[in-house]
Order: sequence, then structure tokens, then C-alpha cells
Amino acid sequence: MYGLHDLTAIRHDQRGIWGINACEDNGAVSEHIKKYLDGWDHPKKGRQPPNPHLACWLAGGNRFSIFGWGKRGDRGKRKTWTLRVVDFYLDGATVKFREVMPEPLEDK
Repeated sequence: MYGLHDLTAIRHDQRGIWGINACEDNGAVSEHIKKYLDGWDHPKKGRQPPNPHLACWLAGGNRFSIFGWGKRGDRGKRKTWTLRVVDFYLDGATVKFREVMPEPLEDK
């Protein structure tokens, strides 16, 4: 949607829509961040600008995150799939990002 996210989610305890881009965390997260904020090179169309919809999406009270999944663990130990979450936010009119710890799921 809007060249940003793969899926959308809603939560009863937060306003707006949560746009989520899911990818492997093998460098893809960094590449997605650069693509959204700095633009990218399309193989046929040439240089593409930063995503023009991201600031508008955030200004509308929505949330945007990248979920990067990767296998992690100590050398010689069993590797487990681990989630890395990068949230985007507005600082004035500038889009910025920060890495956050995933929120634990609650059993209810």
C-alpha cells in the first residue's frame, strides 16, 4: 500500500492504522530504511525519490514500522527466529526512525 507496507493492523488501544513492512533482517531492514528516506535506483526507471506518502501517513495519526526477522544466537548454540522492529515517526516535518523492542504479547 502506497509503496510502504505489506500489511496493515489496528489495535483497540491505539489510534490510527499500523502499516507494517515485513522482511528478512539480513541487511534488508537497512535497505528499506534507505529506500523510504533517501530514494532508490530502479533497474528500468532509474533514480526514484524517497517515498512521498510516508510523512503524510504519519501526519494522519498512523504508525509505520519495519519488522525484520532473522535467526540469531550465540556461536555453536541453537539459533532462533528473532524480531527486530524499526518505528518511523515525525519530528516536525522530518521523518525519522528508531529501533524499538517488540512489545510482549499478553495472555488474556
